[in-house]
Amino acid sequence: MKVLNVRHARTAGNRPLAIVDLPGSGAEMTPAQMRELARALLDAADECASRPTGRDYRSVSREYPFRTEKALHGND
Repeated sequence: MKVLNVRHARTAGNRPLAIVDLPGSGAEMTPAQMRELARALLDAADECASRPTGRDYRSVSREYPFRTEKALHGND
């Protein structure tokens, strides 16, 4: 896993919503990979919370890359 894919949308009540493509059940991850996943989720949450939800709202897809080479290669 090198990026976290997220689609930013909104709920029926016009509140921010993120549709997150997470690793499947039983995913094997090193501690470094889990930390990068947590960082990517926090980045996505910040963007989701800051997106406008007014009349002209458009849903968008974003990739949140893992930031460290260590996490990409599974070295801890």
